[in-house]
Amino acid sequence: MKKEKRSASRPLRALIAVALVVILVLPLCFVCVSAFAVAPVFEDTFVGELGEKYELLNSTEEKKVVVIGGSSVAFGLDSYLMEEHLSMKVVNFGLYASLGTKVMMDLSRSGINEGDIIVLAPELNAQTLSLYFNPETTLQAMDGNFEMLADVRAENYIQLIGQLWAFGASKLSYITSGKVPQSKPGYTKDCFNDKGDNVYDRPYNVLTTITPSVTLDFRVDSTD
Repeated sequence: MKKEKRSASRPLRALIAVALVVILVLPLCFVCVSAFAVAPVFEDTFVGELGEKYELLNSTEEKKVVVIGGSSVAFGLDSYLMEEHLSMKVVNFGLYASLGTKVMMDLSRSGINEGDIIVLAPELNAQTLSLYFNPETTLQAMDGNFEMLADVRAENYIQLIGQLWAFGASKLSYITSGKVPQSKPGYTKDCFNDKGDNVYDRPYNVLTTITPSVTLDFRVDSTD
């Protein structure tokens, strides 16, 4: 009799196990798949420029100068002026310190050819002068251009996988609400030209969105 009771309870336990899988695992899988399957959300943000820079780097077959770094490279280069004086193609492969230098170097490997000149110009902070890797910003920057994931080093895959739930949930939240990520003036994809230079108009080299604002004075008699 006891054996029959135990035997009868097995289908019930199996049903409960299946129900738990459906309740807990399937929503997780749905949100993670949504990270890749639904329309891009972050492609027009500042970090959304990464795909354009990646494509430019990999499509430039001529001998070139590649400058790798953070936002100081994105804001600080005039690639057309450099090309005029160097008689070489220039690729601005700098974007954002929050991405870190590591991922920018990893992504640049496939587009660097023999004879290219590489200039590494990280900012002087812990994010860029280390092996720092930010899976959240990386996934946002690759939104809509996930082929770039092939160039991310294997040691960072676990971090990316761990971030998929939050990334997918964030995308679904924006899509269902009809909203888009908000950015400060100067920090959107449309501020970049076709060379990857941020050409947002900054009169007197002042970024008013930064507190405190920063002004650089290049006059000879300046004490800055």
